[in-house]
Amino acid sequence: MSLTELNLRDAPKPKATNFGDQNSVEEFLKDKKFRQHCVNLRCSPVQLQHQRLYMPMCDEGRFDRQGIAEAFEMPSTRVGRLSPVTYMVIPSWAPFISCPLKCKGYKNRTVAKAERVGKEAAGWVFHHVLKPAEIFWAAIWAWFFK
Repeated sequence: MSLTELNLRDAPKPKATNFGDQNSVEEFLKDKKFRQHCVNLRCSPVQLQHQRLYMPMCDEGRFDRQGIAEAFEMPSTRVGRLSPVTYMVIPSWAPFISCPLKCKGYKNRTVAKAERVGKEAAGWVFHHVLKPAEIFWAAIWAWFFK
């Protein structure tokens, strides 16, 4: 489908989303077509030459795209810089994106935070409890077999 064939009149209209305002974009992401509790879904700031925009971003790059959004590369942590055109027409392609129904990369924010805290706690225990204990027991065995 070429860009000239796209009919923008059929585009779902967001509720007056100002993509220059972070709060407005976060409200846009609270729509039922996005998974609000996903750790990969966020509002990412983009600094252009004369203005700052906020765009919806899936860190995994798994947005379900329809209409005009199919013509643009979607922002994600896997993709470096995007075309300036992609940034400038955020209000045009943003209404055509949504989270897929069965997203393989979905992680609940609460569960992801618990996993991260658990990993940090395990790392702390390893470095501050187990490592010194290992050194202590090595010294005891060395003294015992002296």
